[in-house]
Amino acid sequence: MAQAGELHVATISHALAADAMGAGEVERTYLEPMGDQSVYASAMLDAFEKLVLTGEYEERLRRHYRLVKDALLERQHPIHRVIRDLASASEPEAARQADEEIRQPIRRGVTVARNDPCPCGSGKKFKRCCLETGLASSPPSTGLAPSPPALEKRQQRQNYWQKSGLDEWFLGRACTPALAQVEVEAYLSGSPHAPFPLHPHVAARLAEDAHAPFDERVLKLVREHLKTGWTFSRVAGMSLDSIGDQLRAFGVPYSRELFVSQASGSWSAFGLAGNWIENEPVICRRRAQLFFGIAAHELWRRLLPERPSMEMLDDQMQDGYRLIREGRDQAAADTWWKLWRVATPRIPGAIRATEDVTEVFSGLQLFSNWIGTFQDLLLELQYEGQPVAGWGIEFGLERIRRFPDDSENCQVSSRRAVASHMLALGHLREGRKMLETILTAWPRSAWGYVALADELAHFWPFSRALPRDLDGARRALELGLKKISPDDPDREVLLERLEALSG
Repeated sequence: MAQAGELHVATISHALAADAMGAGEVERTYLEPMGDQSVYASAMLDAFEKLVLTGEYEERLRRHYRLVKDALLERQHPIHRVIRDLASASEPEAARQADEEIRQPIRRGVTVARNDPCPCGSGKKFKRCCLETGLASSPPSTGLAPSPPALEKRQQRQNYWQKSGLDEWFLGRACTPALAQVEVEAYLSGSPHAPFPLHPHVAARLAEDAHAPFDERVLKLVREHLKTGWTFSRVAGMSLDSIGDQLRAFGVPYSRELFVSQASGSWSAFGLAGNWIENEPVICRRRAQLFFGIAAHELWRRLLPERPSMEMLDDQMQDGYRLIREGRDQAAADTWWKLWRVATPRIPGAIRATEDVTEVFSGLQLFSNWIGTFQDLLLELQYEGQPVAGWGIEFGLERIRRFPDDSENCQVSSRRAVASHMLALGHLREGRKMLETILTAWPRSAWGYVALADELAHFWPFSRALPRDLDGARRALELGLKKISPDDPDREVLLERLEALSG
C-alpha cells in the first residue's frame, strides 16, 4: 500500500513454479496478475531484474526471507515481537487478540496428531510447537487406544486449520487461490495464460471446482462450464465409440489401435492431446478443444489402466488428499502406497532429487511436497498403532536410494522416519544405526542429535523402544552443541532438550 504522497508503480513477484508442460521448475520474476500496476510497471520490472536480481542481491533476498520467516514462526525469537508489531501496527486490537490466542494451551480432551497444524496458531506442526514446549494439556496418542472415527478426525482437522489460520484449499495443492483463479479464467475464457501456467490437466480439474475460493465472476464461468462444457464427468459418461466419433468430428484421426500406439510413446494424456491440436486438421472452436485433453485422459484410463498416464497418477495423488480431508488416513495411505509403487519406476534415473521430478510430473501438488506428506502420514499411523511400519521402512529406504541429491533436511528427515519404523518393529540395532548414520553424514544438523536423544530419553510416549539412557541422551545433545554453528537457530532445540532432561 502506498503512503500519502507516494505513487504505487508496480506489484512484482519472484517465485519458483513448474513449467506448464513439465519441462522442469523455472524461476521467474513477473508482474503479479492480481496486483495493482501502473503504466510504468513494465519499466520497473526491467529495472528490478537488471539492478536488483544480481547473484549477490538475490542471495541476500533469499537469506533475509528465511531469517524473517524463522523469526515470525518462532515465538521465542528475539525479534518475533518486533515483526508482529510491524505487521499489525494498523490493527492493534487484532494483534492483541492474536497474542492472546498464541498463548492459549491446547485444551484437554482433544487428540492432536503430531503432524497436524498446532491449534495454538503458531503456524508450526504440533510436534514442533506445543508438544515440545509442554503447553499441550493432554499427551498425543500412544497407539494403545484406537484411532478416532473418521468423521471425528475430519472435524478435528477442520478445527485445527481454522484455529491456525490455514485454508483447507492448500491441502494437496501447490498453487494459491489467486493463481488458480487466473488460470481457470484463462482456461475457460481463452484469455492469455498467467505468467506461470499450470499444466492443462490441473487447470481442467480446477475449472470444475464450484466451491473454490474464487471471486463471483470466475465462479460464474465455472458454473456455466459445469452445465454446458466438456467436463471430466460428462466425458466419463460417454462410450468409447462416442468419444471416438466426437474426436473424428473435430478432425482428429482416431481408432483404438492408433490411440494405444500413440499413448505408448507418451507420458501425458493432455500432452498427447496437444499434439493432436498442433499436428491434425482440427475443425472446431477453441472452447471445443477443451474436449481433447479430457477425452485423451478418459481413453487412457479405459484402454491403458496398467500403464497410467501422468494425469492418472495426479488423480490418484488427489484421491489420497481427499481421503485425508475426510479423516480416512489408512485409506489414504493405501492409495498412496499403490501410487508410490507405480510412479517411482516411471521417473527417469537421471532425476536424483524429488524437487526435480517436476521435469516429468506437473500435477496439482508438487511431487516433493507429496512425498513429505506421505512420509508424515505413515509416521502418524505408526504412532497410532496401525501396521504400516513395514511400508514406512520400504518407502523410506527406496526414497533414500532413489533421490540421493535431496536437500540435507530431506535426507535427515527420511532417515529419522526409517529409524522410527525400524524401532517400532523391534529392529533396535538397525534403528539405532540409522540414527547414528545421520550424525556421521550430517554432523552439522541439529536434528540428528535430537532424534537420537529423544529415543534414548524416551522423550515421546509413543517411541520407547531403545533402553532408556539419559546420560547417552545428554552426550548426544552436548555433542550437537559442539558440532553445529553458533548461529544455527536449531541450537535452541538442543538447549530445550537439555533443559527438559535436567528438569
